Amino acid sequence: GWQELASQGARLMSVSPLQRIQSGRQQLDDQARKGLRALSQILRVNRLRLNAFERRLAALSPLAVLGRGYAIVTDRNGELISQVAQVGSGERVDVRVSDGTFSAEVMNHKES
Repeated sequence: GWQELASQGARLMSVSPLQRIQSGRQQLDDQARKGLRALSQILRVNRLRLNAFERRLAALSPLAVLGRGYAIVTDRNGELISQVAQVGSGERVDVRVSDGTFSAEVMNHKES
């Protein structure tokens, strides 16, 4: 009778294309939200790692050393001068400091 008809109607509703579409849409929305949360977490972790690498790179940068009062000295060919023996009296060198570069002439040299 009437109850059997209602039961069959409920069964038909559960397998109806509209119900399946709505169910599929809900699952898709749930998966999209999970994916966005995971992607957001990955981006957050990678941003923190990138910031750490930037800080480490800045600390190792020769230019950071210049800000502490040191200089980078090169010969006229741009080769780094790291030892007194690399220059002779009268030779011109370039001296790079934190805010620019100037030229200098070697007057004499002393080894430590």
